Amino acid sequence: MKILLIANGPAATARRIGEKIDAFNGDILRFNWYVTNGYSKYVGTRTDIWVTIDSYASLIVLPYKKVYHHDWRLIDGPTPALLLIRKYHPTAEGISVRSTERAKWLMDYHSPSTGAIAVTHLMDNNDLYLYGFDFFNQNVKHHYMHTRERGNYLRGTLHNSGKEEKFFTKLIDEGRISLWTP
Repeated sequence: MKILLIANGPAATARRIGEKIDAFNGDILRFNWYVTNGYSKYVGTRTDIWVTIDSYASLIVLPYKKVYHHDWRLIDGPTPALLLIRKYHPTAEGISVRSTERAKWLMDYHSPSTGAIAVTHLMDNNDLYLYGFDFFNQNVKHHYMHTRERGNYLRGTLHNSGKEEKFFTKLIDEGRISLWTP
């Protein structure tokens, strides 16, 4: 299956290609508390797959083909957030501890992003294309939808920008994932 992963990095809003994103010939995956309202000319609106670490109330009620949840506590089996998600999406899956541990091992870092965990979980059986990934550059906004007024403006310290970039670059160089250019 072809999957276009739209990240929440500021690079996602660098070009007005929302219509091209929505026309992608495959599934479109978005992460965590993604926002399309007000950004559709940049990031489109279509979302087929949602990968999340939490059960964000405004997004949980939307229709998806597939929902994946991961949990930092590394619990195999349904977490409270996954059980809540399953009330709206009964086929939602938890990303396994094995996939999360594999992402940590491949990155050599204890706290990979939701994007890195999703790529690790999906890359063996799918053609993955990335768009809007900034690799956690510490000098830019955390996510395109954040403003100084809304908080979370600058990058935090949870993820390691160098390790994230090295991880994704290696997978691109090996031909396991691709950068998407419309």
